[in-house]
Amino acid sequence: MILGRRGSAAVADFAEPHPAEGELLVDGPALGVCGTDREIVEGEYGRAPPGEERLVLGHESLGRPRGVGGNPIRAGGRGRGDCPPARAAEALAKADRAWLESLITRRVPLERFEEALAKHDDDVKVVLELGS
Repeated sequence: MILGRRGSAAVADFAEPHPAEGELLVDGPALGVCGTDREIVEGEYGRAPPGEERLVLGHESLGRPRGVGGNPIRAGGRGRGDCPPARAAEALAKADRAWLESLITRRVPLERFEEALAKHDDDVKVVLELGS
């Protein structure tokens, strides 16, 4: 979306990234839509990275690791577990799946992304389904 321009949220394709040594390539099948995303879409908050006109939404993303620095990830491989994201992922992996699923109040397919950005009074977590 273009910051400060209400109604500029859009789905866009980007070139496949090529991770540098030590960077992680992740496939993203879904992402959570939160109040911050809605504030950004309304032009109330956020800024694009330096030199960019648009800001890419999706800080609550679900991902499947695909590779590190061009090397595929082996099944059962583990990363370092001493950083906050790793600790959060470990806690979520141990959480009650039924309880986590109960927090999702709506699932919206990508082609109807505008619906995910609309606030409903009963929203706890809205999930935008990006595909497989």
